[in-house]
Amino acid sequence: MIPPITVVPSGARSLPVAVGAGLTNRGMVRDRNEDSILTDPTGALWAVADGMGGYGNGDVASDIVIDCLAKIPDGVDPGPALVARLQEANDLVLKRQLAPGMGRMGSTVVAILIGRAVAHVAWAGDSRAYLLRSAHLRMLTRDHSVVQELVDRGELSPEEAETHPESHMVTRAVGGGPSLDVDLVSIPLAVGDRLLL
Repeated sequence: MIPPITVVPSGARSLPVAVGAGLTNRGMVRDRNEDSILTDPTGALWAVADGMGGYGNGDVASDIVIDCLAKIPDGVDPGPALVARLQEANDLVLKRQLAPGMGRMGSTVVAILIGRAVAHVAWAGDSRAYLLRSAHLRMLTRDHSVVQELVDRGELSPEEAETHPESHMVTRAVGGGPSLDVDLVSIPLAVGDRLLL
């Protein structure tokens, strides 16, 4: 009889560890900062909500988006959780528009929930997410905008889109209508990857 052999694994697969930072600035156009960010100390949840300044109260809308995303509990299915919280934010922004002195408001958003070395990216509008891997930067999102639709139809080149007079017009936003269509993509992560929102 052959004696049993015990094999000790050489070590678990190295998983990426999510760490990061966030910064927002009012920019050169607006009097107040209408952007909000979410930087999760655990490294799992990140988001940028860009208030739509042309409507007014974009700061209120972006705060509502971030507040809703911050309620995502640990251990949930990432994709459905992101979509549910963004749809909740849409409902709350629409209700807030009815308050005296508020009027129309909205926010674009991009959010990433990382679980088991996979980045689950959800977005609405032209807030973007990028992946930097091996010195190559790749956009993970696709703008929901008038100019992107023109580019997709071949009526505008990507270079022309950069300076088009309607480059600021989005076709989806939190608070833009009674329902919110959220796009979602999942990207496996490797050690050394960098994500930019």
